[in-house]
Amino acid sequence: GRRDEATSLTAGMRAEIAALERARERRQGDRPAPRVLLSIGHQAGSLANVTTVSDSTFLGEALRLAGGDNIFGDLTQRYPQISKESLIMRQPEIVLEVAPSYEPNPDPAHVAQLRADWEGLPSVPAVRRGRVHIMSEPYLLLPGPRLPQVVRRFFEALYPDEAP
Repeated sequence: GRRDEATSLTAGMRAEIAALERARERRQGDRPAPRVLLSIGHQAGSLANVTTVSDSTFLGEALRLAGGDNIFGDLTQRYPQISKESLIMRQPEIVLEVAPSYEPNPDPAHVAQLRADWEGLPSVPAVRRGRVHIMSEPYLLLPGPRLPQVVRRFFEALYPDEAP
């Protein structure tokens, strides 16, 4: 019973995503999209049980819209757990670790632990180049009207100097 509001909301969402897509196209040009691991969790203190996403999830779609090449996008399981060996083989250039904090400010010790866990894989380009991003915003895991915010947050991590 709120058709006008829904129409306005979806139009705004589409416009924001389209602006990000244009910015991505300007940034990328003829270059390939950066190879990205999108982690939605792992066992703190190690990189055991890293859970990622395939392209068939809303997070996989958000990553594509932001201009990233999901290194595990080809998997058929939507939320697979992957091994450290597969991470090393696929050589992500950027790691996006989505670790929501449901507190106003994420626990700095927890964020530091997550970052330290990744430092244990120095053979991964993202680690060597300091391109591991710990993202604590709770909305990142919730499909819905905040999708443009998710795409924008991913875009800002992939292309830090290019956000529209």
